[in-house]
Amino acid sequence: MQAWKGIPQSYECTEFLNFEAAHAEDIPGNRTWIINSFAHPVATAKMLPGWGKTHRELMESYDHFAVLSAMIHDLSVGKVRPSGKLGVDIDWWPNEADRRELLFGLARTVELLFASGAAEVIVPMRPPRILKPGDSLDWIDALEMKPGLIDMTAVHPMGSVPVDDDPARAAVDSRGKFHAATGLWVADGSLFPTSIGVPPQVSIYAMGLHVGRAIVADYSG
Repeated sequence: MQAWKGIPQSYECTEFLNFEAAHAEDIPGNRTWIINSFAHPVATAKMLPGWGKTHRELMESYDHFAVLSAMIHDLSVGKVRPSGKLGVDIDWWPNEADRRELLFGLARTVELLFASGAAEVIVPMRPPRILKPGDSLDWIDALEMKPGLIDMTAVHPMGSVPVDDDPARAAVDSRGKFHAATGLWVADGSLFPTSIGVPPQVSIYAMGLHVGRAIVADYSG
């Protein structure tokens, strides 16, 4: 295997991604998007479970790895507060429906890897769980997800800056201009009202264009 060659996210499985039913919280399997997500050695080392000798032995098999990730369109809510002079305090944990969706996605990635011919599948949890073809996956659905049990990554955080033209209701106005400070604008995914469920590059470009036009109009008029 030379999974580090080529485009890292070049295939996708959308079988379990159904936006029309995405808010049916009691039915897992509508908000899971599965992609291949191999990475260079440093990033791969960060994703692998274990410490010391266990971790080193896993990394010695780097040229035999294939990596799948299950990403979910999450419905959980959280809070972002200022902390100290320049810090922030982020309070977020997946709700019960999102935890079920994550476990559903984990089980499906294991099935896909074995269907592709994997000799074993490493589940990034503490302690690491190494599965063989034919092993039951029932234990995944029964897992009680707690912080630190399974490695999870959040990318493209969204929805952390409320938007409203009323300063009493939001941090920025509908153009992305900060209410409480002069010359401060926001132009990224934090302006989205929720997770959008897909890679947001194009959506963020569009938001940046919208805010950029407002900045030009504000400073040229």
